[in-house]
Amino acid sequence: MDKFSFGIWSLIGLFAFPCLWFASFQLRKLSKWVVREEGPKDRVAVFLVCAAIFGLIAGSFVQHLADRSEYCKSIGTPGLFCIMT
Repeated sequence: MDKFSFGIWSLIGLFAFPCLWFASFQLRKLSKWVVREEGPKDRVAVFLVCAAIFGLIAGSFVQHLADRSEYCKSIGTPGLFCIMT
C-alpha cells in the first residue's frame, strides 16, 4: 500500500478520534439532562475502540501525505503540487 504509513499522525488520530467521540457523547448526555430526559444508552467502550481503530487508519493515510510533503520540501518542489501528483 503506497498511500498508508505509520507515524506521528497515526498516533494523533489514535487518540483524537476517541476524544472527539467522547466529547460528543458528553454533550449529548448534557443536552438530555438539561431537558430531564433519559440519556444516551451507547456502549461507550465499544465506540471508543472503534473510534481508536478508525483514527489510527485515518491518521495513517494522513501520515503518508505528511511524509510526502517532507520529501517535496527536501527536493525544493512546491508542497501542494508535489503531493497532488
